[in-house]
Amino acid sequence: MAIFFSGSELLDIALGIERNGLAFYQSLANKTKNQEAKVIYNYLAGEEKKHLTAFQGIHNTIGQYQPPESYAGEYMLYLKALVDSHVFSNTEGAQRKAERVFDEIEALDIGMEAEKDSILFYAEMQDIVRKSDRPIVSKIINEEKAHLRQLSELKAALKKQKEIRMGVEKVGEHYRCNVCGNEVTVTKVGGGTLVCCGQDMELIGKA
Repeated sequence: MAIFFSGSELLDIALGIERNGLAFYQSLANKTKNQEAKVIYNYLAGEEKKHLTAFQGIHNTIGQYQPPESYAGEYMLYLKALVDSHVFSNTEGAQRKAERVFDEIEALDIGMEAEKDSILFYAEMQDIVRKSDRPIVSKIINEEKAHLRQLSELKAALKKQKEIRMGVEKVGEHYRCNVCGNEVTVTKVGGGTLVCCGQDMELIGKA
């Protein structure tokens, strides 16, 4: 069976993507104790709100617009695959992902993956919406790319901080050697760092 998206259905998908992103970043902002990350998450949540408003504005005026018939069939299946494979399926799922992240690095990885998914979908969607709406979609794509850069830069900064602050902090921390694969669990905190194969071991879990 052929799959077709109307113009309003494409906008509904875009609105859902932005709502999910908003829920994810708001949940992270509420959860994190890292002030630098909190500022970024709150900013990105605000950006998602702006995108919601922009897409809603297009949606309100699009009426019964239908994409050209040349976009039917396999191309629409491709769009459906993009939607189905997106990081967040709904706002509840986005919130759960935010609540379950182990640390800031994992949260940023999820955020970066979501931004990439959004950019890919909007880039395809841009050619299907009305010509008058394409500059708006293009602007949102560029903003999503900027968000991706911000998340990547924050991740690099936090990883650098983590490398500097790698001392054992509490019982139950689990470390791995990225050279030989040895893993150890802390049973007594004595200060200092754990080293194996000439390198600091990586913290991979906490009890």
